[in-house]
Amino acid sequence: MAQAGPLVAMAAAGDRSRGLIPPCGRCRQVLLDLHPDVLVAVPTVDGPQMRQIAKLLPDTYFFPDAQAERVFRLNKRYYESVASGTKTSSVRWDESVPAGPAIFYFEDDERPPLRGEILAVRRYSLDDLTPEALRLSDGETVEGYLDGLRRHYPTMPADAEVDVVDFVVR
Repeated sequence: MAQAGPLVAMAAAGDRSRGLIPPCGRCRQVLLDLHPDVLVAVPTVDGPQMRQIAKLLPDTYFFPDAQAERVFRLNKRYYESVASGTKTSSVRWDESVPAGPAIFYFEDDERPPLRGEILAVRRYSLDDLTPEALRLSDGETVEGYLDGLRRHYPTMPADAEVDVVDFVVR
């Protein structure tokens, strides 16, 4: 597994037909230290759900010397525009995105991840978003963008704050 990169998703299966089980507390802390952006499959009353490891350890200790590689997830439809440098920002809700080096991982895509850097993360309330803040092209509207954002984050409240993430591929 040399140079395989960080884990992007994981699931644990219990023996004796226990099925999907959540990781124990110690495993959660190790995952957070070494793979802070991993998604973890957990059982819920509505069936298996993917959760960010940080959501499974609220108010946790963060190991400052872990030197974990950070993963920034994007939809696979953006691969070409990110790779070519025409897409250089994304809006996120309820995610922790730090500035610094990152691996751009494209969900459900066979192509290799790209390496780059998160340059800046700026927080806005939904009411304060402007075409400039969203980096909209001519003809695109804030209302149209917000409609898409609400479809992507169906549980996002009307008074949410979102992060506009600026990045570059290296």
